[in-house]
Amino acid sequence: MTESSLVVSEVDQVIEFRRLGLEHAGWSQRNAELIAVATDVDWHLAVELRKECDDEHLLMRILF
Repeated sequence: MTESSLVVSEVDQVIEFRRLGLEHAGWSQRNAELIAVATDVDWHLAVELRKECDDEHLLMRILF
């Protein structure tokens, strides 16, 4: 296994962790995937916002 493939694997694991946490908080699968890969978006904030608001469209506009 090369160092670059190890890094990609770790990045994939982080993205998957983020996606699962977002879905658990109530985000749709599509939006959870979009947020999970957007490393400039604070996923902790996304989780907290989703727990407080049902309007995913509005939240996506806030985050992006």
